[in-house]
Amino acid sequence: MYLEIYADTLFLINFCMDVFLLIGVKKVLGLSSKWYRIVLAATVGSVLMCIMAIFPYLNLMIKIVIMYLIATTLMVVIAFSYKNFRNTLKEVLMLFIVTFFIGGILNSIYYYTDLGFYFRELLNGRLYMNRNIRFYISGIIALLLVLKLVIPYLVHRKDYCSNLYDVEITFCGLKQQGIGFFDTGNELYDPFTRKPVLLANYTFMDKLFDVPLKEYLKAYYKAQLNESYSNTSITIEYADKIKFIPFHSVGKKNGILIAVVCDEIKIINENETKTHENVIIAIYDGELSTKDDYQIILHKELL
Repeated sequence: MYLEIYADTLFLINFCMDVFLLIGVKKVLGLSSKWYRIVLAATVGSVLMCIMAIFPYLNLMIKIVIMYLIATTLMVVIAFSYKNFRNTLKEVLMLFIVTFFIGGILNSIYYYTDLGFYFRELLNGRLYMNRNIRFYISGIIALLLVLKLVIPYLVHRKDYCSNLYDVEITFCGLKQQGIGFFDTGNELYDPFTRKPVLLANYTFMDKLFDVPLKEYLKAYYKAQLNESYSNTSITIEYADKIKFIPFHSVGKKNGILIAVVCDEIKIINENETKTHENVIIAIYDGELSTKDDYQIILHKELL
């Protein structure tokens, strides 16, 4: 028993898929690349795949090294050029993500439609028989529609993730690390100093507070809930650390957020770290993200 493989068919399938995958990476990461670089990268990837097919009994680890390390890295470097290790690694990882994402969709189509039959016919060299031009046009249109749906979603996820930053807050000598989200809708300012105001979860910030400050904040939230005034006083050491920030939101025309003045905040992304002192952070008694993706809403003036 032997397996018969049509090298030209295998090359064509891999070439087309590699081109689509590299275009997907280009769109998602917003990279620039000439069309001939993508074609060359897809050609290299397809040639390596054909070479691997010629030697089907190669050691599994050798296959993994060649296909998942050497081939993908070569394709990315050829398509988008080498800038530095971090960017290349990010591009390789995104190629894997796009591959798995589209692969999952195609796998579902393969098993729940007639695609599996046609794919086997293609590999056996029989698909070309009794097929008119409309069949191939329909297949190309179907693939383009899949990409049309997938790429905008991946771009959206990329844009969302690019608005997430690592943050480190220092308050009264204590430090707390978390994730900040840049929301263009955050227009909070201190009405007196006109300083920008960040917004953070109470459950995230309370690790920086001692017992008296926690009790003061809880009493304030309770009074807000009952639409009354809190009689709890704050110790003198926190007198210059507490501020009240007016805000407007959907469903509530006017409101007051209690805020603290932090000693320092570091906003970190992959390229740089920005440090700001005496930053005002309003405390929200609730969750800012339903999935807990972030604990702080950042302000445009601090980025």
